[in-house]
Amino acid sequence: MCSYSSSPPPLTPSTSSNGGFHFTEYDSTTSHRSSPSSTGGGLQQTLTFEQVQRLSQIVSDPIAINAKEGNFPTLAISPAQLIKAVKKRLDSKDIDVTDVRLNGSAASYCIAEDRERSPALHYNDLDIIFMIQIKTKMDLHIIKEEVLNSLFDFFPEGTQTGRISSFMLEECYVKKMVKVSTVTDKWSLISLGDINGKNIELKFVDSMKRQYEFSIDSFQILLDPLLSFDDARSGEMSPVKLDANFYPRIQVTSLYGDFGEAIDHLNNRLISTKNPEGIRGGGLLKYCHLQVAGYTVADSAEIERQEPYMCSRFFIDFPSSNAQYGKIYKYVFSRYLQSQQPRKALEFLDVLLQVVGQHARCLMESERYKTISILCQIQSVISWQASFCQGPYFPSVLQQQHHPSSPTSTTIIHHHQPQWHTGHMHHHQYNRRGSDSGSSNSTSSSLPMIHFPHSTNNSLPVGPTPTPVR
Repeated sequence: MCSYSSSPPPLTPSTSSNGGFHFTEYDSTTSHRSSPSSTGGGLQQTLTFEQVQRLSQIVSDPIAINAKEGNFPTLAISPAQLIKAVKKRLDSKDIDVTDVRLNGSAASYCIAEDRERSPALHYNDLDIIFMIQIKTKMDLHIIKEEVLNSLFDFFPEGTQTGRISSFMLEECYVKKMVKVSTVTDKWSLISLGDINGKNIELKFVDSMKRQYEFSIDSFQILLDPLLSFDDARSGEMSPVKLDANFYPRIQVTSLYGDFGEAIDHLNNRLISTKNPEGIRGGGLLKYCHLQVAGYTVADSAEIERQEPYMCSRFFIDFPSSNAQYGKIYKYVFSRYLQSQQPRKALEFLDVLLQVVGQHARCLMESERYKTISILCQIQSVISWQASFCQGPYFPSVLQQQHHPSSPTSTTIIHHHQPQWHTGHMHHHQYNRRGSDSGSSNSTSSSLPMIHFPHSTNNSLPVGPTPTPVR
């Protein structure tokens, strides 16, 4: 079994670019700062008993939270336990939680009629949204501290935690951390997970303009009724049993705007979105991923019109070659390589090459060629490693996966409004926006090498060298 690295291999100097600009997370023309009562007709439905059972299992099954380094223990935490622990601590700090929601692919898994055909069958992340009211600038910092402190509740009994600081917990357990504070968007995200990529992502939202990419992941399920029912079930005096005649009434909402249309897209494997220019990255990578998963477009003419917008927003959010390379490789790793699907990864890159080649009209020809070279470089690395694992060296490949520890990924965004263009964007328009905060000083040496499998044979084959961009 191949041991793929979650960090991209070094980008060849010939494809590096110092130009670029930095933008905030989400942008759209429609705000989704809503409460349960704000959803109108056609936007929500009530879960059936079978769907409630499915939801109960999702929030009850424990997830392993692995430490990245040190002697810290692996924590087995169910989402329901973590939600209750975090809510209790936030209440003690006078931070009001309006409601808690399950979002994204896990929510889609709960309501899909045919889960065998749904991509949500293989969901990795549990996206939990806490709808809150941020009153002061310190609230987001307090939220982070209380989430980290809540992990103490799940340490093995007898663990001496007196000398463990929240900073140490962050370094050991947090995989990703994002804080966005703009005029229209105020939210933060803390991601916890295991070494196999199963994550719990806690998102604390005061306001967010765009909370979904495609109609099939636009569903949000209110968890508060189930959590209250769960408390009643575990009561010592009068435990309550979940059955077909007595179960909580739980609402599911579609932010797509038309619940019936969104559920039809989910059950029939159809691709549809609105205003892709308002999505971080334009939804470009997920659009290609859905095609690889066997999805078809709901409206060919509409999607063809939207593809240039997807490309335009992607290259605005990831303008430099290093930014594009890192984003694409990490997406490929989390979706395919981590689950040992190199052929699917190559198929995904083929689809992405086709879309970029045909619809990235926002780029000059030379810039588009650089991006195509990046995709070809990733393809060649994956192709070589896949053939290496399946060739004569496969028996000597160590079965033990190598998971190098990595620092917490932290993003902080303040008061920058993203801008997007489609059609023919000229080169001087690209450069006029300033430089990407992480690209102008980045070099290929800052990107770690890919970790190839070990072999007892000392004469390993050399991987292919991509053709440099001139």
